[in-house]
Amino acid sequence: MGVPLSSFTPERSAVLAGPEWLVRRRAAAAGRLSDLALPAEAEEIWRYSGIDGFSLDPFDPARDGAATSKDAGRAAPGDAVALAGLLGPRSALVVSRSGAVVSVDLDAGTPEGLVRVVGDGPLAGDAPDPSPGDDEPDDAFAVLHEAFVRDVVVVDV
Repeated sequence: MGVPLSSFTPERSAVLAGPEWLVRRRAAAAGRLSDLALPAEAEEIWRYSGIDGFSLDPFDPARDGAATSKDAGRAAPGDAVALAGLLGPRSALVVSRSGAVVSVDLDAGTPEGLVRVVGDGPLAGDAPDPSPGDDEPDDAFAVLHEAFVRDVVVVDV
């Protein structure tokens, strides 16, 4: 195993607000952080990745309210719309900043209920339905995500 996840602690995860289901899910993942370390090139799957040179030290977990909440609920920024436009037609465009959803733009023809935003922000809704294989992650990056996720976007198709 590689280096410990020192700056990403259960205490840092616990300051993130949100609906009870998301707080519980974050806490469960954060409780597993002390048992994990970043992967190392000694593991075959990471052998040629350069992961041994990666450090979490320059990164800081988002603090509650750290996202650009002043932008929440506004239309998607022009640069995001332009970039997404290069990809072709779409039914929806969801923009997030610092892990928080700040805009959800639906095409006029998008069926109702196709896109749901769940989590903590002003655009948030209810907990997502569990998906098949929605087991607890066991690798460091997936557990970090679970422990520090701000908002969740669900696309029901």
